[in-house]
Parts: sequence; structure tokens; C-alpha cells
Amino acid sequence: MEINVSVVVPVYNMERLLGDCIASLKKQTLPQIEFILVNDGSSDHSAAICEAAAAEDSRFRVIHQQNKGLSGARNTGIRAAAGTYIGFVDSDDTVDPQMYDVLYSLCKDTGSEAASVASLIHYPDKTVSTGGRGLHVHTREEAMRVMLEGTHFDEVVWTKLFHRDILEHVQFTEGIIYEDTDFTYRALHETEHVASLGLPLYHYYKRDGSIMSAAAADLRDDAVEVYAGMYTFLAENYPELTTLASRKMADVCLSLLAGMAAAPDHADRRQQMRRIARRMNSIYGEAVKDEALPRKAKVLLTASKLHPVLCTYLLQRTKSVKTRPVF
Repeated sequence: MEINVSVVVPVYNMERLLGDCIASLKKQTLPQIEFILVNDGSSDHSAAICEAAAAEDSRFRVIHQQNKGLSGARNTGIRAAAGTYIGFVDSDDTVDPQMYDVLYSLCKDTGSEAASVASLIHYPDKTVSTGGRGLHVHTREEAMRVMLEGTHFDEVVWTKLFHRDILEHVQFTEGIIYEDTDFTYRALHETEHVASLGLPLYHYYKRDGSIMSAAAADLRDDAVEVYAGMYTFLAENYPELTTLASRKMADVCLSLLAGMAAAPDHADRRQQMRRIARRMNSIYGEAVKDEALPRKAKVLLTASKLHPVLCTYLLQRTKSVKTRPVF
């Protein structure tokens, strides 16, 4: 049987939430779909839950491996996938029944190599939708722009579907954080067209300990290297997007510096903060010309250019420096 879509689900110690994720996948309305559960060395009952799902529903396959991290588990799933298109779901989230039916139709009906829908972000006290826009079919250049602007979609992979040919050239980099950002801009570069629809079909739960929350809370300066790589790539291949790319990099640099400056161990993070400051200095000329960059951010960039300690001093006395939300 021909498989239209493969959905890769990395699983690591998610026994409490995995059942809800699997239940939502079982309700998918798209025919010829498979779900690849990659048990990434779980030490709880996640493996047994995966096996039970496969025993009950032939659309599920289970792969067990030693822990390789989120990117490693996704790459394992990609290699095993039989579908023409491949999508990704985090094991602590859920999806609406028609999600992959809609994504597959978007690709087929518009001749696009990738498609994206919107999400509902569930906080403990509220729910926020990232949707609202109608159907758009973007050229590669337009897709890269709207990703940077965060208007029609952003860098997360779990709202998207990719033709498998793209993944012959692009896989997830293992051992880093912000792996979605590192992956998505390179994947978009391999497309001709990307379809987007602001229909919220993915449910992301903002919990302490969730996959995305853990990444956001991880104050590692290698996150800056991901955005620096994207900046260099875009400057070489899409020079008209250099200003947007510098804004994105300034955002993540200042966000990380603010987190480090407020951390109890900030005095032990001086080397990290200096490395981030050097990266900010490399985009200073482009960033300060950006009319959309807030004045406060430009002051901090200038302070960093003068001396990293001055920037840290100001950060410890400011409430907010984010130019736009990273997540």
C-alpha cells in the first residue's frame, strides 16, 4: 500500500502524556498514513505504550534506540519513513483529526513541496491561537521572509509537512538546541513553493518540562550559533533578507544575555556572555540600521559593542529586551 504521509513522533520518558498524543493520531482522517514512534531510550513505561499502540493499530510502527536526543530520534524516523510526505509531532502534544488531511491536500492541490498550518498554544491560564490568515502559496523567497517575520508561520516543524525529497538533502543537526530553526530555513531553501493556512490544528501545551519549554529555558550560547548560521546562509543566498535575519539574531542574543544576566550563576557565565557579545557585534552595523528594531535593543547592542560588561550592567536593570517572542 502506498503511504501518503509519515508522521515521526520522538518519544522520551513521556508515559504521562503519550497516551493523549497517540489517541489524537489514531483519529486522523487521512487514508494511507503511518505513524513512526521512535522510543529514544526511555526509562519509564513509554516503550510499552508505544508497543500497545502498534498492536492495536497497524498504522503505528515502533523503533527502539539508545538515547540520541530529539534530533537523533527524528532522523531515525525520517530514515524509516515510507511516506511521500513527512511530518513531525512532539509526544507531549496533540493534533486535530483533520490535520494531516489538510496538510496533504495543501501540498497536492497547490503543487507545493511543503505546507504549514497554525497552532493553539495552551498555557495554564489561557489558550492563544497563532492562526487567522487564509490560504497563501509562497515562493521560496516569500516563504523565507514570512518565516523570519513570523506572520504566516515560524520555524517550528510540528505544524508543517515536507516532501520526502527535501529530506534527502536536509536532516536535523544532532546535539544542538533550537534544532527546528536550524532545520526549517534549510528545508525551505529546497522548495519551490510553500502553502500556508492559518487554521489552528496543532495543540502545543506550554508546561514546565515540555520539550519546547525545556529548550527555551536552556541558557546555552550554542543557540546563538544556530541563528548565526542562519544569518550567514541568508546573507549569502537571500541578501534582501539580511536586515530581517539580523533582527532575529539580535532577538535571540539579547534574550539569552538577559536570561544569563538574571541567573544566580551569572558570574560564572562570563565566557558565554562574551561569546554572545562577539556574535552581536558581528551584526551591529546591519541591526542598528533596522528601523523596526526597538530603541532599547539598539542601546543594548551599542553597549555590547563598547564593552560586554556595560551591556550586562544594563540588562540587569531592564525589564524586557525582547524584540519579538522567540517561542
